Amino acid sequence: MPYDEEGRFLYPLPKKKSRPEKKPAGKPTASPTLPRPEAVPEVVKPTLPNPPNSHFGDMSFPHDSLKPSAKDDSIIFAKPDKASAQSDNIADMARLARLFNERELAELWNAQGWEKGRKLTASDGRTLKIVYRGRWSGGLGPDFRGAIIDLGGELLRGDVELHLSTQDWQAHGHAADSRYNEVILHVALLGGAVTTLNGKNPATLALLESFGNENELLEAIRLAQASGTRLGSLSESEGPCCELVAQHHPNLAEVLARIDELGESRFKEKGQKYEAACAQEDSLVQPFWSGLLEALGYAQNKAQFKRLSQIVPLSSLLDLLNDSATDEAEERIITLEAAILGAAGLLPSQRKPRPKPLFDPSKDDIDPEDWAAAEYAEELDRRWAWLERYLRESAYQFQPMHEQDWNFARVRPVNHPARRIAGLARWAVSLKLVEETELLERLEAKITGLEPAQAAKVLATFFVVELPKTESASRQFWAQRYDLTLEKLPGSDNARTAPALIGADRATEITINATLPFLWAYARHTRNSPLEQNALAVYHSYPSKGSNELVENVARQVFRFWLEGNGELPEEYRDKNQKVKLNRLLGGAMRQQGLIQLHHSFCNEQNWGTCPLG
Repeated sequence: MPYDEEGRFLYPLPKKKSRPEKKPAGKPTASPTLPRPEAVPEVVKPTLPNPPNSHFGDMSFPHDSLKPSAKDDSIIFAKPDKASAQSDNIADMARLARLFNERELAELWNAQGWEKGRKLTASDGRTLKIVYRGRWSGGLGPDFRGAIIDLGGELLRGDVELHLSTQDWQAHGHAADSRYNEVILHVALLGGAVTTLNGKNPATLALLESFGNENELLEAIRLAQASGTRLGSLSESEGPCCELVAQHHPNLAEVLARIDELGESRFKEKGQKYEAACAQEDSLVQPFWSGLLEALGYAQNKAQFKRLSQIVPLSSLLDLLNDSATDEAEERIITLEAAILGAAGLLPSQRKPRPKPLFDPSKDDIDPEDWAAAEYAEELDRRWAWLERYLRESAYQFQPMHEQDWNFARVRPVNHPARRIAGLARWAVSLKLVEETELLERLEAKITGLEPAQAAKVLATFFVVELPKTESASRQFWAQRYDLTLEKLPGSDNARTAPALIGADRATEITINATLPFLWAYARHTRNSPLEQNALAVYHSYPSKGSNELVENVARQVFRFWLEGNGELPEEYRDKNQKVKLNRLLGGAMRQQGLIQLHHSFCNEQNWGTCPLG
């Protein structure tokens, strides 16, 4: 799924490289390397060759020697008879393959880039209306899943596949692939019949027949791309019912209330998982410890951080800290860093291959900062040599993770797992806990005896971990590095202040998705009704945590009638700036969580029939 649990976009496709505007090809010139024969003997028309396996990109046909007839102007495609609709001309397809590619067709389909009045007709003559274009699959299986079309008055729901030629269906092996059994519409440049493995014959939409000529289709693609359509983003959240929200619920207050209910439902679902974990675990702290680490991992490394929480439970780390209680705080931080990074398999000695040194020790011109960074990494390794033995003795079946377990792709340097672990170590030392139950008491105290809004502010800062201003080995390293491979943080040489190890946004994620749901569950488990009510009240009043792409996309669709249409917007939401109006409608964290729940449970799962706004 291109969005994670909290709505962050995970798999952005690279931007298309700009290229000159394409025009229909004129009369081709002879190959510069192969002399054109003076006379070409009459040949039997060959069968269309199989195109490359690549599903997207410009297709190259090995029949450039078969020259199409000279046509300087765009071909006008009148509606062909049944026989010609089922047979593509090789020369025309070779030329069309140089004008179009499948990705462009997918972008056109994603944007539905044609005027609303255009009448579409399937190749068999049935009228075609697109109720919902479907959701982009990312290229795995049919291109768009869950589409809804009206075909000759019959409402069909299924998948849509796009090709340049209908013969690509056979060439790509779709006729023998069960993943394509639910295809209800095949979109191609020219018409032709296809058959699924289970014997169905999806309708075909021939784009050139519908648009009339190549120039119009090229212009439609250009406009679709200019509209900002992006495969995998808007198509993931926008469903067929978005335009109907205001028809079903013209009262904005009712819409907002239903979204808030979804936000509370999402909170309680998380809380119930914690409640079940509290009933199963020997330690009531361990479920929160797992949730805390999981929230540190973003989508790419959530499972890895949860596994790490089981390898090094808080109780083991507190034993280690209590054994070094007389050491200075910075010494204890380095020890805890070494223990957790070693358990995660991220120390230099655990990497394969081992990171290359930053400098040649035999030379004199060594950068002092590089030397200090290398020394710090070696010190962590030296401590791990005895810490590993310590942890093996204190933990049952202790087994460290490996570097290969972690995902580093699409992870910003400041969010690197090693840097998050450094923040976790510094946070744990700062608490000065002796027993793990003290953490529960500390969390409960944060929301007891305070107004919900004030308690929200207190919690918002509890998990933030800044690097200290006073110099230390740990501070010097993490102010400029983000991993034990000694890679530098981008811009760290010119930065006035070092970025936080755990910033305000991440601390908010921890509070909303782990701390408050856990406290609600812990209160229910211990039958502490006041704490249960306090946790929910703080969640209700928690301020906006900053929106993301998914939240804004869903909000624009749900509130379109009031943002862009004739809906009357109450005074508290009005502003000349559309962005300001949208942010006011987004409200606090609970409403944003409600929009995420709306997407994940209804839009993404296509449960439109049970959608509370449907």
